[in-house]
Amino acid sequence: MKVTVCVFALIPFAVADAVFAAPARLTVYQHDLALVQETRELKPDATGWVVLGEVSEAAIVDSLNVQPDHGYVKQQSFRYDPPTLVALLARHVGKRITVIHTNPGSGAEQSSTPLLVSVESGRALIADQDRIESLPIGDSQWRYRFAAMPEGMTAEPQLRAQLSDVQTQEAGLSYLTGGVGWQAHYRLLLGDARGNQQPGDLEARVEVYNNTTMSWHDATLELVAGDLNRAASAPVPRIHAEMMMRSVSADMAGAAPEPQRDSVGDYHLYRVPGPVALPANERRDLHLLHRDGVAVQRDYRFDFGNNRGLYQPIGADEPIPAAIRLRLDNQTPDPLPGGLWRAYARGADGVLRLLGEDRSDNVPIGKEVRLDIGHAFDVTARRVQTRFRRLNNRETESDWRVEIANAGDQGVTVELIDQLGLNWEITEQSDAHETPDAQHARWTLSVPAHGERVLSYQVTTRQR
Repeated sequence: MKVTVCVFALIPFAVADAVFAAPARLTVYQHDLALVQETRELKPDATGWVVLGEVSEAAIVDSLNVQPDHGYVKQQSFRYDPPTLVALLARHVGKRITVIHTNPGSGAEQSSTPLLVSVESGRALIADQDRIESLPIGDSQWRYRFAAMPEGMTAEPQLRAQLSDVQTQEAGLSYLTGGVGWQAHYRLLLGDARGNQQPGDLEARVEVYNNTTMSWHDATLELVAGDLNRAASAPVPRIHAEMMMRSVSADMAGAAPEPQRDSVGDYHLYRVPGPVALPANERRDLHLLHRDGVAVQRDYRFDFGNNRGLYQPIGADEPIPAAIRLRLDNQTPDPLPGGLWRAYARGADGVLRLLGEDRSDNVPIGKEVRLDIGHAFDVTARRVQTRFRRLNNRETESDWRVEIANAGDQGVTVELIDQLGLNWEITEQSDAHETPDAQHARWTLSVPAHGERVLSYQVTTRQR
């Protein structure tokens, strides 16, 4: 639905009395937050007022800070009131506007200058001569013409400051903004499996996004990895619907330079090599690291949870497929920021195919990455309660048989986990179990190719 807005007046937007003296420094955080630091040359008027020019429309206002080379800032103001049709109508309530109606059949136009009474619920209420009429705001048959742009309405965010020293000088400008952030994503290419072990080549990249209408060119870009506390969420940037997000990937031919890693407080800081452009409404994909021959452990897991069958007799479960979990010990010299992981492998024909994806939290050096990427087609298990007996009002005893089948061409090692409550004891078992925590028992079993394995055990539970 198209609506035309006509404004027959010079738009009184302030012209900046400042120019960029140096490219910006952007310190970008993982959770929709960035610290912008710039140097601008200021030319205040005789009263000390200066317009510093464009800033992000998602700027956190109370973080705006101007540091002039001489004197100090007496006061500063931030305004962003874009001239949308609804905003223009709202500012003209109580005034006369020009309304133009187009006849949908003949195309003939008819204009009038009614008094705008109110604006609400997508309609404008007008009074003209002896009638009051309600007009649709979003109808292409109606156009609105305004005599002047309302005072203070700005097409771009406007920052003004009054300085104590009126001489031309440089000033540092810094502020936090929403609408800018980054996230890591990983590509793990798995090699040929040898049982549950297989090598993998790991590539990590970062996607830096700018959802604001502010553009930064030749910026120094820093990325901070870590979960910092936020007292309040950043404001949501006002992005017009017709502005589509563009995505740009850096050329990865050859060995790309990796960002230099440092620390700031308890967080990790990555300095991206070279100046980086981050235009408005764009996502930029950058190289983080690449490691070949990473050791990957493939686990096949069955998790029997919810204490089912411990306190009453039940029937046999349906066979379930094994969950596939990949485990990587992060023995690289770098921490791995949390992000999206995708696992790939090449088939016998050499064609690359996706095996699954998962997300990870931040992983320190030496810690394990665990990725649940899907369920195995050929590895299944069926759990059967073979006997149940209530010993007294507080104790029960149940016997179980788990039948594990492997229809694949290679033997596998599977892990079975049973949730048994808070007070339990394994009194009989065909294979020894481990106790990872107070509520679970875990068995690790080898299952041959095209073969089966049976686990049996007896559990006594006690209720308090």
